[in-house]
Amino acid sequence: MGKRTCHQHRMTAAFQVVAATAVVLLASACNRATTTDADKSSSSPPPVSSKGSESRGSERAGFRQSTLQEAERSQKPVLSGETIAPYFVELHETEATICWVSSEPSLGSVVVHGPHGTKTYSQIGEASRFHHVALSDLQPGTPYRYEVGNNHRARFETVGSQSAFRVAVFGHTGGTDEPREYPTQLLADHLAALRPDVTLCTGDIAYHSSIAGFRDTFFRPFSRFLEERPIYVAASNHDCGWPWLYGIDYDNVRRLFPHNYGSSKGAYYHFDHKNTRFFAVSYVQSTAEFQQQVKWLTDALDASTAEFNIVYMGGQATTYYDKDYFFKTISSHPVDLVIGGDGGGKFQENHHGVPFFFIGDSVDKHHAFYWLSVKDYRFSVRILDSGGVSRSNLWQFFSTRPKKPVLDLKSHSLQPLTHRRRRSTASSSTSTGHSAKRSQFRSGGAPHPRSNWVGNGPIASNT
Repeated sequence: MGKRTCHQHRMTAAFQVVAATAVVLLASACNRATTTDADKSSSSPPPVSSKGSESRGSERAGFRQSTLQEAERSQKPVLSGETIAPYFVELHETEATICWVSSEPSLGSVVVHGPHGTKTYSQIGEASRFHHVALSDLQPGTPYRYEVGNNHRARFETVGSQSAFRVAVFGHTGGTDEPREYPTQLLADHLAALRPDVTLCTGDIAYHSSIAGFRDTFFRPFSRFLEERPIYVAASNHDCGWPWLYGIDYDNVRRLFPHNYGSSKGAYYHFDHKNTRFFAVSYVQSTAEFQQQVKWLTDALDASTAEFNIVYMGGQATTYYDKDYFFKTISSHPVDLVIGGDGGGKFQENHHGVPFFFIGDSVDKHHAFYWLSVKDYRFSVRILDSGGVSRSNLWQFFSTRPKKPVLDLKSHSLQPLTHRRRRSTASSSTSTGHSAKRSQFRSGGAPHPRSNWVGNGPIASNT
C-alpha cells in the first residue's frame, strides 16, 4: 500500500512537470505568433480603400476608379538592382534612342561607328540606373555599329527613303501567369527573322509590372530583336502597377520607355513613320485622366497630316474604360484603324464606323499577330503566327483623303507621285483608286474621317 502511494506521488509530480512545460511552450508559441502577425501587419501594403468609384453610370465590376486613385503610393518598395541589356526605344531616319538598365547609378554613353567615322553620345542629366541616350545626325538608310560599355556590341540601320513599309502588331505576351505551350521566345525569334520596319505591342508585356517582371517576360525573350530595332509599346492593365497595391502606376513603363508622352500621367504618345502616324493609348486611367487622354488623341488626329492614322491599345476589358464613349468620340476624327490585343482571341469589329481589329494570344496555339503592308494610298492587314502560318484573311484599306492633282510639265499628264503632302491651289478631288489612265493625286486639303476598307470575310469573326 505504501509503495503504491509513493508511486502515485511520483507519477503526479511527473504529470505536473509535463503540464507546466506544455504551458510554457504554448505561451512562447503564442507570443511568437503575435509578434509575427504584428510584423506582417506593419510590413504589408496599405489597405485599399473601399470608397466608391467615380460613376459613368453603374459601377463596373472588378475596377473601382477611386480605389486605385486613393491607394497609398508613399510606401512603394525600393527598386532592386535588376539589369537590362541595351535596347532601342525609337529609331527614325536621322535620330534614335537607346536605353538600358544598370545595377548601380552612373552616366552612360554609346559609341557609334558609321561610314563617316566614330562618335560618342553621352547621357544627359544626373547619374541613374535607367539610361537613355539620344543619337542624332545619323544618315537615312545607313547601317551602323554601336557599343555600350565593354560588354555589349550590336548593329542597327536607320529608316530608309523607300515609301512602302511593313508593320507587325502583337500583344499579351506577359499578361497571364498560365504556362503556354508555345513560349514567347518563338514569337520573338520569328519577328526577328521577318524584320518588320515598325513593330507595335498592344500591351500586357508583363504579368507583374516590376522591373524584374518586364525584364523576364519582355526584354529577355526579345533581346535579339530590341538590340537592333524598337518595339513601340502601348501600356495596358498589367503594365501599370498590377496588381495595383499602390494605385495605377505607370512609373516603371515611363522609366523603361522614355517617349514624349502626352501628359505627366499615363503612357500615351504618338510617332510618325513614313506616311502614317501611330498613336499609343494607355486605356487604364481614372475617369478624368482618360477623358484628358481622349481629348489629346482627337486633337492630335486633327493635327495630323499623315495619309493614315492608326491607334493601338489594349482595349479588351470594358471594365477598365468606357468603350462606347471612346469610339463614339473618335469617330468624327480622321482615324483609319484601331488595333487592340491585351487578352485572348482575335476578332474584327466596327464601332461607330471605326474599324476595331483585336489580336491576342492563345495558351495552346502559336501566338498570332497582325501584319500590315503599307503603301502610298493603301494598306493591307493579314494574320500571321509565330509558327510561320499565314491565315487566309486579308483586309484592304484605301485612303480617301482629299487629293489635289499635280501636273507633270515634262509629259503634260498626271504622273505617279510620292505620298508626301504638298499644298496646291488646284481644285480638290477624291482618290478612289487607280483608273485605267492611272491618274495619281497628291495629298492635300482637309482630311476626311477615315479610309475606306474592305475585307474578304465577315467583319465580326472570332477565329
